[in-house]
Amino acid sequence: MPPDSAKLIEQRQEVLSRALTDANVANAADAAAPALNPDDTILGKYKIVRRLSTSGVAEQFLAKQIGIGGFEKPVALKRILPEWLESQHLAVDNFLNEAKISGRLIHPNIVQVLDVGQVGGALYLAMEYVHGRDLREVLRKLHASTRAMPLGDACYIVAQIAQALHHAYWASDLSGKQLAVVHRDVSPSNVVLGYDGSVKLLDFGVAMSAVTEHADAQLAGKWSYMSPEHTHKADVDHRSDLFSLGVLFYLLCTGSLPFSGTDPREIVKKIRSGTYKPIKQAAPDIPNAVADLVTRMLSSNPDERPRTGLEVVTAITEFTRSYGIESSAARIANLLTGMFGASDHEDGSSAPLRPSQSSRPPPNRLSERNPGGTRPPPVAVGRTPTPQQPNMRKSLRDLATAQPPPDPRRPAKLPTIRSGSSMLWVFLIVAVVAVVMFGVYLFVRPKW
Repeated sequence: MPPDSAKLIEQRQEVLSRALTDANVANAADAAAPALNPDDTILGKYKIVRRLSTSGVAEQFLAKQIGIGGFEKPVALKRILPEWLESQHLAVDNFLNEAKISGRLIHPNIVQVLDVGQVGGALYLAMEYVHGRDLREVLRKLHASTRAMPLGDACYIVAQIAQALHHAYWASDLSGKQLAVVHRDVSPSNVVLGYDGSVKLLDFGVAMSAVTEHADAQLAGKWSYMSPEHTHKADVDHRSDLFSLGVLFYLLCTGSLPFSGTDPREIVKKIRSGTYKPIKQAAPDIPNAVADLVTRMLSSNPDERPRTGLEVVTAITEFTRSYGIESSAARIANLLTGMFGASDHEDGSSAPLRPSQSSRPPPNRLSERNPGGTRPPPVAVGRTPTPQQPNMRKSLRDLATAQPPPDPRRPAKLPTIRSGSSMLWVFLIVAVVAVVMFGVYLFVRPKW
């Protein structure tokens, strides 16, 4: 083995050993950093596996939390870029604000912040690692393939995020004080879909809450998703996030944003005036109940929007049941694997997975439950029938008017004969049989 390689291995082992036993691990990591490859960097008690992305003021890594006895736990590390640490105090404030707020939020639809620390001047967050894709990637993939998001998947995603927003605003800390968290940046890039079907909200860096000292007057977020009161820098509450979620719902159902433009001033003008193309015009096949909910969420008056996130969840649950729309985590998992082919593992390998059936463009129309109580099988809303789905409109109409299938819990009825001529033949056959049996009896009876 070359001397340089042996020396490198010794340095790596020394750093790892000291990381597990020495509380002052920062100095050890910095001393050996020049001799280590980027993928083998030790950041505190975390071993970086690979860089996931670099955007804005921070970079994200897949890492492993390491401990004694071979303990390993995959985490996502978020680290502020050095140039922002030196010149921008706002970036650091947002970074620490995310740690303070997310650390108090414990919910299955919110990415958990596990740790915050600083090593050698590098400020980092250790977060729950969600193996999946953010919603922005999914929408880009759908747009590139000219496909629509299945309505069931859109409803499931919106319902899960609504639950996350409800918890963020109405939950309390350990002292019993309401957190009153307003995310202020609900958008596709801050929604991550897991290959296991999970849906999670992340990035509370610009959020407002009752338990932090963040600058409330800061205008933050993405223009196309801002509520009217947010653009005025007015006081905002959870209903502002529900407006942003309504924009996201509109986008998932139609493939386009309700408020768009080339200039922020143009976008803000449309938002404040409530000027957008009605969803029934952008997607005529959307059920009326869905269109009504989206319209309420996009109301310029906060008092006309749903009062809580759970009200949004309840409305979605009711119309998905009424229309027979299938909505589940399994469909989200199938959507991802069908679109991206395979799920990459943490070690860089991949395993082939069965393509998703939900990635096909679904039918154009849904039929509500008919008076008889039956409904068609669960379907999603899309635009264009595929060769595997010929004349889908006709088939759905037939399903809506057809007799329901027999209930397997009821005993089967015996067949009955209703024709008069058939009954006559049965009577004659029975009479002939009776006469023959009587004759046989007379022939073989004992002679007295």
